[in-house]
Amino acid sequence: MLHSMLQIAAVFALAISTTRGQAPSRYLFIFGDSYTTTGFDARAKPQPSLDNPLGNPSSPDLTLTGGANWVDFVIYDSSMPGIVAYNYAVGGSYVNHTAAQPQGPANKTADPDFISQENTFETTLSPHVGWTSTNSIFINYFGIVDVSTQVYKGRNVSCAESMLFPADIDSYFRLLEKQYSRGARKFITVLVPPIHRAPVFNYGDTAGNGPSVEQVTSSWNSAMKKGNSKFQNAHRDAKAQIVDPTDTFNTILNDPTKYGAPNATCYSVSGNPCLWVDFIHPGHELNQAFGKQMKDVIKEMLPPV
Repeated sequence: MLHSMLQIAAVFALAISTTRGQAPSRYLFIFGDSYTTTGFDARAKPQPSLDNPLGNPSSPDLTLTGGANWVDFVIYDSSMPGIVAYNYAVGGSYVNHTAAQPQGPANKTADPDFISQENTFETTLSPHVGWTSTNSIFINYFGIVDVSTQVYKGRNVSCAESMLFPADIDSYFRLLEKQYSRGARKFITVLVPPIHRAPVFNYGDTAGNGPSVEQVTSSWNSAMKKGNSKFQNAHRDAKAQIVDPTDTFNTILNDPTKYGAPNATCYSVSGNPCLWVDFIHPGHELNQAFGKQMKDVIKEMLPPV
């Protein structure tokens, strides 16, 4: 279960002696849900450093992928020197829990969301952290919970889309505006991957929820692309990049035996040999491949110093 985490930790350990005491030269500020969380507590120690680029908790971190997730594969890659990540992602997070209405309009319970994560960033980050508009990227990966909740609650496609559009999408780009106002100038918006192919949605069974999830996902991603274009046009001094995991996921899911899995819908707690850890979370192969995709984008936007 911990094999992939131990491998990347071993690689990273080789570089610690050359970075001890140095200040980071690149910063990632990451917001998202269970596909992204590593269990970082912004109020706890240690905080990220070159010796420990994800800060707390100590390795292995608290992912929901049976081992390393895409963040680990980016941060602990030997080709990513000088980089640290403040990962505010929390499992189960929406963009705006009020807009998504996970329990219906009468429920007032505050579920985790992008709004609360942004607030944590604003209220806990030390002013001594040496990030600037040129040496940092703000990575925002949401929508999986927003989309899947609509189906879990039995809402049809029309009802689901009326819940999410435009309220949830508008909330997302208002939060990017807040990040911009704080000095962010480099942004990555990650689209929703093909979660309709996760085991929980009975992919290939026309009686399952897969087709509805696929349709709402497509609508969400289209709205995100339009919103990102509008945001980019309004801020010519910024770089707002869209990253779409769809092809990366489908390449593996379309040929599972090539990657050691018996099929594309089985799951195993360790994230191997199956492609899924459980009913909805991707395992080792999907996280490693998406980590490489993200690493390539990050290196282009924020080259090593």
